[in-house]
Amino acid sequence: MSEEIKIVKIVNCKGETCPSPYIKSKRALSKIAIGEILKVIIDEPCPRVNLAKSLIEDGHIILEKKQVTDTDWEVIVKKGGIK
Repeated sequence: MSEEIKIVKIVNCKGETCPSPYIKSKRALSKIAIGEILKVIIDEPCPRVNLAKSLIEDGHIILEKKQVTDTDWEVIVKKGGIK
């Protein structure tokens, strides 16, 4: 990413399977303002496939989804309007 992103909240969901990362992400997003940025850390296969898709369906914007270690992924989410 070329521009600086200011992450206002981080949710660590390592070791957690679906739907826990989605529920924790939704809870964290409910506590930040529209346009603010959340980082979610995941390492299980289910959320790697489903988390971003579910958050997009809720009206949020996935700025980045990247693998940061052999097992860990980060999903950077910009809070969108409520659907």
